[in-house]
Amino acid sequence: MISRRLDKQGMAITLALGFMVVVLVIAAGVHSLVLGQLRASGTQRRRVAAEYLAEGGVARTIAWFNSQGYQLPQFSTLTATVPVKLTSNNMVVVLPSNHPDSYTDQYGQQRSNMVTNYTTYLNSQTTSAGTYSVTASLMNRQPETWELRATGESGGVTRQVGALLVRQQESLFGDALFGRDRATLNGNPYTDSYDSTVGPYGGANRFATGNVRSNGPITLNGNSTVRGDAIPGPNDRVTLNGNSSVTGSTDPAKTPETLPASVIPDNAINLGKLSLSGNQTRTVTAGTYRLSRLSISGNARLIIDASAGPVTLYVTGTISIGGNGVANNSGLPRNLSIVQVGGSSVSFSGNANFYGTVYAPDSPLALNGNGQMF
Repeated sequence: MISRRLDKQGMAITLALGFMVVVLVIAAGVHSLVLGQLRASGTQRRRVAAEYLAEGGVARTIAWFNSQGYQLPQFSTLTATVPVKLTSNNMVVVLPSNHPDSYTDQYGQQRSNMVTNYTTYLNSQTTSAGTYSVTASLMNRQPETWELRATGESGGVTRQVGALLVRQQESLFGDALFGRDRATLNGNPYTDSYDSTVGPYGGANRFATGNVRSNGPITLNGNSTVRGDAIPGPNDRVTLNGNSSVTGSTDPAKTPETLPASVIPDNAINLGKLSLSGNQTRTVTAGTYRLSRLSISGNARLIIDASAGPVTLYVTGTISIGGNGVANNSGLPRNLSIVQVGGSSVSFSGNANFYGTVYAPDSPLALNGNGQMF
């Protein structure tokens, strides 16, 4: 009896030990699974955190561009500072590594500490969840296109998010010619377009986007040619007379354009009346100026020296440009702006070429002669 009992107890102990082994094996597996899940959960949390940090970096970069009112340096500044050519399919300019910290922007405004500010705001930023840094690379000037690449890091896990930032055109000069009330072309005029950042006008650098627009009717007479669209006001149309033609659309605009008033900045330098005749010449260097009148006749010439930056002329009286006209030595239209403040007349005549912009929203504008306007 005793030996049997011992046999039964031994069997019971053996079964119990076997059961315990099975339970331990299961427990070890469950423990390993739970640890793995916890580790995976922790890794996933870090992944999510890193991705959110990167996305936040992109959003913060866009906010930085907007809050700074960022404008590109002048092309000459970029080429002097950065040994690359800013056109498609070539190397890019990266902010902040090789972007000028202080410069004159493309509108002639002085800017300082741009890279310093960018770095402080967007590079190697530390939060409670991790860190992030953003690189903005200028991919193209026209249209201005930036590639944003943000890297977020949380607990050793890294995620990267990219985005493109394209500046929408808000220029007053999106068209070759805009007439607030009407636009009429007589004789042999033609319009087209080109990109001055990639070379002078002509050949392959000549495009058919020289649009003519108006809030009213557009009339083309004689041999007038518009290489682009002719866009009249919402309730008006384009009239083609003689051999005139339009290569693009003549559909009316959906809404009229609202033109802002001309306001002379407080820092404008007063030049008074600028009247040149005979063989006179006058040179104006970079800056913003106020004139009571601008008149050029005979063989006279106004020379624009934009080597140190653009020139802007605000004129409160009449503008009459003939003779040898205005010589913009840079050959870049963005370096010269003439703004008529008020409603006095504006006229261009003679045979001299003009490189610049003219804004005269309340004035009658007459373009005559054989000179070309770029």
